Amino acid sequence: VHGRAEPSGPILSAVGSGDAFAAGYVAGRLEGGSLEESLGLALACGTANASVFGPGFFVRSDAERLLASARIEGIRLDSGPD
Repeated sequence: VHGRAEPSGPILSAVGSGDAFAAGYVAGRLEGGSLEESLGLALACGTANASVFGPGFFVRSDAERLLASARIEGIRLDSGPD
């Protein structure tokens, strides 16, 4: 799986971005989102977190703005051999 979101400013700190990514994914799934939608929200949350200094200080509107630019590619659900 590959993903990308376009931040509007510089990346200031990646501390806590993995946790924000995980929380965004879980929130997406709990809200009934598909795998792709949940990964998009996860990507938006992780990127929003990296755009501010300090873990977990991003605001929801930043994640929502990034969600509009989030692109997820390469989701493969089968577990068969290549």
